[in-house]
Amino acid sequence: STGMRNSSITALQALAFMNNEFVNTQADQFAVRVGMAYDDNPSRIRYAYQLALGRLPSPAEISEGVNYLAKARAALKESDVPAERQPRSALASYLHVLMASDEFLFVD
Repeated sequence: STGMRNSSITALQALAFMNNEFVNTQADQFAVRVGMAYDDNPSRIRYAYQLALGRLPSPAEISEGVNYLAKARAALKESDVPAERQPRSALASYLHVLMASDEFLFVD
């Protein structure tokens, strides 16, 4: 027998977190807060990083975030999501990814 079990994060745990309804709801509410605070995506990304990770994003992270949001909006145009809801859904999707990052989940 073992007196102490090593902790690990498996792919199933990560998937359960990503697909959890509570996490989806929190990402959507986070999108409302970030979306109402700023009008442009780079500022939204900076604000989201400050709130979620306690730091500013690098220029590369801002660029990746802006690209992600553009692709998400383009994909949503072909979906059943109403047009007025698409910007919020794209931002919620991005923030969901941010919330699922190791940096958000674990404190160094």
